[in-house]
Amino acid sequence: MPHVIVIDDDPILLQALTETVRLGIDGVIVDMFDSPRAALEWINHHDYDVIVSDIKMPEMDGLTLLDNIQALRPGVPTILITGHHECDLAVRALRNGAYDFIQKPIDRRYFLKALNAAIQVRHLIREAAESQPEEETTPSSPESTASWSTSCRSPRVNCTRRPREDS
Repeated sequence: MPHVIVIDDDPILLQALTETVRLGIDGVIVDMFDSPRAALEWINHHDYDVIVSDIKMPEMDGLTLLDNIQALRPGVPTILITGHHECDLAVRALRNGAYDFIQKPIDRRYFLKALNAAIQVRHLIREAAESQPEEETTPSSPESTASWSTSCRSPRVNCTRRPREDS
């Protein structure tokens, strides 16, 4: 059963995203938080298949939250959402480990496709980790200390290509 957490300081969007997830994915469990600090504390004690967070929040921005999530739960896909159409923000988010970057207004079909893909990636990562032979998972093995990361990203970001200044 997939387990997702949604973090947004806007109560209306928080409720809408949560309902979209509940209605769009069978059997999903969704936790929702309007505080990134409270969510981070919860994430420290609970495992998720996907974390969804707004970027622009007064208490803590989504990029700082992403850094903290990466430290606590490496390999958990994190989808960041923003209403600010800034290409550099999207690039920074993806370079910092975000699974996807979705701009508002949110295309619900795309959002659900991204969530389902992230859930599948998370399940594959867990299966691969669980199927490693016993000798590879001993504490002395270098493979046991490696963290998994996701590399499958399909952001919907429209970045304008600019000519190089040296040409």
